[in-house]
Amino acid sequence: MAADAATFFTLESTNMKPTEFCMALSLLAAICHAMPLALAAPGVVAMTADTNVNVQERAARNQAPNPSVPASVADALPALDAAVVYESRTVTHAGVTETRTFRNRLIRRPGHVWMERVLPGSGATTTTNTTNAAHVVHAGHVSAMAETGGHRHVDFDTAIQHLSRSADGAVRADYVDRAERQVVFVPPTEYSVSGFDGSWDNAASMVAEKTVMAMPLVVRSGTPADAEWHAEQRRGWYNRVLWSKRLQIALLVESGKVDGSVSRRTTVALLPATAEAALPWKHLDQYTRKEFDDFMD
Repeated sequence: MAADAATFFTLESTNMKPTEFCMALSLLAAICHAMPLALAAPGVVAMTADTNVNVQERAARNQAPNPSVPASVADALPALDAAVVYESRTVTHAGVTETRTFRNRLIRRPGHVWMERVLPGSGATTTTNTTNAAHVVHAGHVSAMAETGGHRHVDFDTAIQHLSRSADGAVRADYVDRAERQVVFVPPTEYSVSGFDGSWDNAASMVAEKTVMAMPLVVRSGTPADAEWHAEQRRGWYNRVLWSKRLQIALLVESGKVDGSVSRRTTVALLPATAEAALPWKHLDQYTRKEFDDFMD
């Protein structure tokens, strides 16, 4: 398994997409967690995907989720709005340093996680073609539909991820395209395509609380009164998490190789709360409902 983890990051694409970046930390953590612990160097964060999601019939799946899902005992996370900044730095074998940064807006409410990419926009309509994918901006909104060989596909890098969770714990993953005014349901079997690891806790808190609590507590000066650091390092890789006990979310996640060739950093900063009436998933009634299978060739 150690070789698997090293191989995964040695062979990672230098043009890693944001969805791939989000999956990378989870994959590294899960692989390393499966390794036997060494006494001199404890294990790293394991972000385990919970893919035991109930799959409903197609007709039922196309129904809009209840915009007011009641909170369950397993979903008692505090409501919050936040800006989430993702940064990565990679030094190639040729000595070239590559950096990538992108930002999401997170809205978390009982039964809902809304993760929206912050994109450059303007009042004018512009088109940018990148690797055969057309991203069209309409009045500040970017279409999440990409064209490849004349076919329309969902661009998960720009689509808004809306996860909803029912009182019984069942998770539903929808992707919203404001420009096309449509909502695309993605079943658990296609989560890897969208970049979703299947874990509600990872999506809602950046890292599942049980994972953070399994890591050694680290005392650092300047740590906020309601937060605590947890960190582990093993076999040349490290993970560090600043966990907010009050908000139940990772405020800072750092991971990478100790030699500095790979580093990733996720930062969470609170934003003013969105008013209840303005919560975006409450305004999708007029959107067309589709399934991921509708875009298959």
